[in-house]
Amino acid sequence: MSTRPSGNPAPFPAGAVYVAVFAIAVPLAHFVLGRTVDRAAGNPLITSPDWLQAAGGGLTAAGLALIVASIARLYILGRGLPLSSSPPPHLVTSGPYTISRHPIYLGALLAFLGASLLLSSFWCTVVAGPLLGFFYFTYACGIEEPVLLSRFGHEYREYQERTALFVEFPFRNPLYRLVCRALERLSRSINRPKIIRRGNHLFFWGYGIWVGAGVTLGLSVMEFVLIAQGLPAPDAALAVVVVTAVGLLGARVIWRTGVTVRDGGGFSCSAWKAGFVSWGVLAGLLMVLPLLAWRIKASPYLLFDVVFPSLMVTHTLGRIGCAFYGCCYGKETATGARLRYEHPELKSVREGRVRAEALRPVQLISALNGAVIAALVFGLWFWLPLPLTVPAAMAAVMYGFFRLGEEWLRSQSAVLWGIVSPAQLFALALAFLGLTYLSLIPAGGEPLTYHALRDVSAASTLQQIHPFLLAASGLVTTLALSYHYGAVGRWK
Repeated sequence: MSTRPSGNPAPFPAGAVYVAVFAIAVPLAHFVLGRTVDRAAGNPLITSPDWLQAAGGGLTAAGLALIVASIARLYILGRGLPLSSSPPPHLVTSGPYTISRHPIYLGALLAFLGASLLLSSFWCTVVAGPLLGFFYFTYACGIEEPVLLSRFGHEYREYQERTALFVEFPFRNPLYRLVCRALERLSRSINRPKIIRRGNHLFFWGYGIWVGAGVTLGLSVMEFVLIAQGLPAPDAALAVVVVTAVGLLGARVIWRTGVTVRDGGGFSCSAWKAGFVSWGVLAGLLMVLPLLAWRIKASPYLLFDVVFPSLMVTHTLGRIGCAFYGCCYGKETATGARLRYEHPELKSVREGRVRAEALRPVQLISALNGAVIAALVFGLWFWLPLPLTVPAAMAAVMYGFFRLGEEWLRSQSAVLWGIVSPAQLFALALAFLGLTYLSLIPAGGEPLTYHALRDVSAASTLQQIHPFLLAASGLVTTLALSYHYGAVGRWK
């Protein structure tokens, strides 16, 4: 469905851009991702049976038929097209629109998965396809649906309540009620924040402990894999120290320059505001890891390939911490699948930008995405010897595409074409960088290939890691990110 209000049509090029991006560029990018991983990591479907290809052909045909039927229904009954230049002035709820509120995106996803099976592409089917689905439906949920609600009002609200965003399936309603109850219980815990006050010194443990635990776990995975891949234990320990320090410093620098100064607070004033930005961690590591590799005489590819997927482990628990702090919050929602913020110290309440008692649980979605990336990359690496750059590139592409979708569900200001935020521009750049690395890997893999972790992981590797150093890194992070001065949200 289009997102532009009727009565204010866009010029024809806007419709052409929409088609070029959503129907061509985005599926093509995901297809390149899947095929390059097929080539770099191996393709189990390379000798797929004929019946699987036949199933792919049927799925492709069904997806295309669903797209055609949905567009026809919009044109005949809605008197419009799924384009910004020709939005339908009438709401269509019959035909394909009874099984999904966005059947065109559903059809595109089915066609993509079918084509992946037709071409015997394992990674297009199991990774690129779900990523494409996440892209389409977060865009629909975060960008299109608010416009449709403003255009059709109560009529669309009733349609939302009786029709699935994605697709109807058995037990959807009981599962939805279960999720809503779980989120309500979590909200009750969130609204009892763990804050310790000693004079002007405050510690917001509900946030810091989650992030500190994530740092400890992520660094543990990082050190273990570095040692398993042949890096001496002292050098792996130095990497733990550097990643911890640079992560905190980079996050702080980006917060001061990219957030508080941009918002008009001034650089000197921003020194006293508490803040943490994940993009700063990445920026700092991109600059420092090559220097660290030179210092310890190690391959910079090894550091990137291990550090970046390990950050996804930290990201998973850190995003849960965001939910407990009330930051990185989602857009308002009228559905039961929401987080409820009421305590005055929680960031979403303090800022007063949204109706904080009903927000999308985007922090938990982001945490799940991080867990999926870490599990997929390290799970693949455990079973297979991977070429250089593949672990980091896979994590970068998946994180970039996931983050692109997550940001559409967040409450923030868009800056480009009304739909793209600064974080999404960074996410696209990261995904493009990862795709570029994957595409440069020659057929047959790099001459230098990592050992599969199952071939090198052993008790002796565990004995070489530094538990006290890892615990200390987690504790430092917990204290640094829990501390506030005078009031929550301020250093001093």
